[in-house]
Amino acid sequence: MSTESNNSQSLDALYQSAHKLWINDNLGAARDQFQTLIARARIEENSMELARALNDLASVELSSGESNRAFELYHESLNLARIIGQPRQIAATLCNMSNLYRGQGYASEAEEALLEALTIFRSIDLKPGASVVLGNLAGMAIERTDLVKGSQMMLEAIELDRETGDARMLSSHLSDYAQAVIGMGNINVGITALQESLNVANSHQLKKETAYANARLADAFIQLQQFDRAEQHALDALAIARSTDLPSITGTAIITLGQVYRNLGRLDEARLIVEEGIDLYRKTESIRTKVNVHHLLGDIEFFAGNYSAAINHYFITREAAESIHLDSYAASVVFKMGMVHELTSEKIEAIGHYRDALINIDNDNDTYTHINLLSRLVIVLRDVLDPSANQYLTELQQKVGLNQAFQYQLSLLFSETFWVLSDHQFEAAIENFRKIVALFEANNINPHQFRSLELKHLIEQLQNAGIEQDLLPLPSNWKK
Repeated sequence: MSTESNNSQSLDALYQSAHKLWINDNLGAARDQFQTLIARARIEENSMELARALNDLASVELSSGESNRAFELYHESLNLARIIGQPRQIAATLCNMSNLYRGQGYASEAEEALLEALTIFRSIDLKPGASVVLGNLAGMAIERTDLVKGSQMMLEAIELDRETGDARMLSSHLSDYAQAVIGMGNINVGITALQESLNVANSHQLKKETAYANARLADAFIQLQQFDRAEQHALDALAIARSTDLPSITGTAIITLGQVYRNLGRLDEARLIVEEGIDLYRKTESIRTKVNVHHLLGDIEFFAGNYSAAINHYFITREAAESIHLDSYAASVVFKMGMVHELTSEKIEAIGHYRDALINIDNDNDTYTHINLLSRLVIVLRDVLDPSANQYLTELQQKVGLNQAFQYQLSLLFSETFWVLSDHQFEAAIENFRKIVALFEANNINPHQFRSLELKHLIEQLQNAGIEQDLLPLPSNWKK
């Protein structure tokens, strides 16, 4: 065997080691090894290994929030792969570059990169690569709430996974397909897909995919308010992730378990488990984990009535989200900051946050937050006698008129109830209140969701107006 071949094997072994560290979210150690590999590949003039390592180092930097550095590395890898005529590496780098574009909000550039990658993978009949790209394109469709297209493309990816026998990708794509159909309201279909994902992962001893499917099943059962089942799946996911040193899944499981405890009103347990995530994101340098951890901690303190602590966590969440260009996500957190100020009667501050969030929210892809923002603005502006409340009410009515989902009807009813209450139309306010309670009962909304805080706040306002408690019952499913 030649010296060149030995060197290449040595570089490949170093690459595999660095790649494993990256997959397991050990970003600092992965970065060090990839930098060592790149230095050696340059010295040995091994262009293939250099292009591959540059591509993966770029992904490490992207995971660490270093978008500019990632962009430079991806371009160097892509240019080098084009020069040496490596279509597989070209497609792989394009696929990864799309993640950077998506993170920065350049959806058209991301889709263009993915489509070129898909063309290349199909031209060289590389079905596993085509499956990955289809999954990413489906993910983009899901992100922009085109759930039908997203689910269809994910099914294409799943079909390829079945053809190639790639159990790992099959399990992963089944879990992502479930996310799409659950978003369409087909929770039972989603659970069926997740159970298949879990079975595939278990039968092939795929620990990461087993943990991920369990975490997603926990999310699904939270939506069904089957919290016992949700808790068990979240605990299973967390146990597997911890035992196999999978920080990314550990973070997902921690967040999911925290959501279960929050929904059950077990706020001390929720706080305790989610605080573990602080050490986790410091270890992994994952900005997204930081966002998720502080967001949920903010929610927990909100429900506990610790409003100052909630604001602090939301502020950290906002800064972290904006640092990785999750501007619409950050706007949804600013909305919650406004809710805190509204509940503490700091109405001018609340209005400022609501208007700030309204500017930055993605109105097309986050209809739920947009409608809730309009609703709260109508209520607070009406309360301070600001005439612009009329404009926002008209916009809210038009928006809800296009989508009659129960959560949107709730937002409009809240606004209209506060409106007639401020006009001392008490009978109309009581009638609207009863409609709201009926929607809560019909959709089994539990007492530890944000809509519940709105209902309790409304009850306080109705009582302050002199309406007796026996006319304002809580939903029957809240009673112990």
